Amino acid sequence: MYLGLGSLAMTFYSELSIKEMQHDTLSHLILTRLSTIHPFHGSHDSLQLAQRSGSIYAAYDMKIADFQTKCAETEGGANLIIELNSLRLAFKNSLMMPLSLLEQRRIAHITGQDHEISLGEQLHHTTSDLLDNLQDNRDYRSGFNHDRGDPSGDDRSLIGRLGVSYKAPGQHWLLYCLLTDTAWSLVNGQSPLILDLDELENRVGSFDSTSPELSIAEASHFPKWITLYSCIEGVTQRTRSEELEKLREDIRHLPPLGQATSSESYASEDLHACYERLNFLKAAWKLSALVKDKNIQQAIQTGWDEAQRVVKDRRRVLPTKRSLCEATKGGETGQALLECVGSGIEDWAEMVEKDYAEAWAGVARVKLV
Repeated sequence: MYLGLGSLAMTFYSELSIKEMQHDTLSHLILTRLSTIHPFHGSHDSLQLAQRSGSIYAAYDMKIADFQTKCAETEGGANLIIELNSLRLAFKNSLMMPLSLLEQRRIAHITGQDHEISLGEQLHHTTSDLLDNLQDNRDYRSGFNHDRGDPSGDDRSLIGRLGVSYKAPGQHWLLYCLLTDTAWSLVNGQSPLILDLDELENRVGSFDSTSPELSIAEASHFPKWITLYSCIEGVTQRTRSEELEKLREDIRHLPPLGQATSSESYASEDLHACYERLNFLKAAWKLSALVKDKNIQQAIQTGWDEAQRVVKDRRRVLPTKRSLCEATKGGETGQALLECVGSGIEDWAEMVEKDYAEAWAGVARVKLV
């Protein structure tokens, strides 16, 4: 009986381990920064995709717990519980679980679907729950990488959507996202995801915004979110004028947009920078309405209008099916692409042309109010 159960348990363990690694790797490839690159995807619901990805952890936790119960009730089966428990902890502490949760919430913020988030099921976390003792189950050897250059080892980013090499998002990137999510929740009168706001402030206060996990746009917006967060806290105690003045200056000196010049960047770096700006300005506008500061609102409107101008400029020069096909005729990238899609190159080009247009049209759909 024990040998039969042991064989079954090892098979169960092996299959779930593989599924866990595959899920975390693919979730990283699909979901990381989805909210600030393509939250309005036409062929699928981005919010629903993030929600489904996050639900797998609870489902697998229950599956493993049920199997552990069967082992405990069988003579000799208790010896297998330790192995199964290590697998259970790998799911419970997966780095992709808080990443999926925060991306899910940010997609909802940007697209105006906050009402579709069940906040009650997401409360009662601590900062440590979402940032510490996380297990990175992503398989860097198996995931495809579109970054330029030759990143290797732990510095290799599997996502490559930004056209440049960044370290794969981890604890530092999660802290940035947690700060923006908390600020958004508080300024909109919603319950924040975490309970210990003091701990979040302590970590943010000692954080180096030059972390290689952050993109250029994220690093430049990080201190501005800190300023916004301090203003939000002060609303209940009458925000000090110097804090509001610093926020006004931060908004007046937003990082420039439209700096990427290569065609590879049209749907990545500039898209990401635009969404990062609009997400910040939406939260800042809400605060300005609470404190009734028209100077801040004017600065926000200027920054918002600039982003919309960049969108119009980019949409006029997006690559076409013809130009994409032409680009595949030379160079290592073109050769590699031809090897992948072969005779289907025109179908691929048509799909990419549509996706470029859809991605930039999505930026124009973001509403300030």
